[in-house]
Amino acid sequence: MGIKIFKIKSKKYKKHLMGVIIINIKNHVKEYRMKRGIDEQSLADDLGISVLILRKLENEKMILNPALMLQICEYFGVELHEMFYLQKTVQGGNFI
Repeated sequence: MGIKIFKIKSKKYKKHLMGVIIINIKNHVKEYRMKRGIDEQSLADDLGISVLILRKLENEKMILNPALMLQICEYFGVELHEMFYLQKTVQGGNFI
């Protein structure tokens, strides 16, 4: 999951610069859960979500609701930037 946006038409360089910038939201939920010895079912129950949703969240296969992100941080007693971070990847194109 990520944001994929980037297309520039440049007359100055008389060519098209096209590429994709992918921004993914990564997390440390599984690491924090395992460090504290919390099983998936217990954490899912405490957060009010299903185990399936928790697994998708931990494997970064879903876009998170900001309210859930804050709820997870509060649960573990950490700041947002400690639990979640952005990863940027550039694919293709000639970027200047």
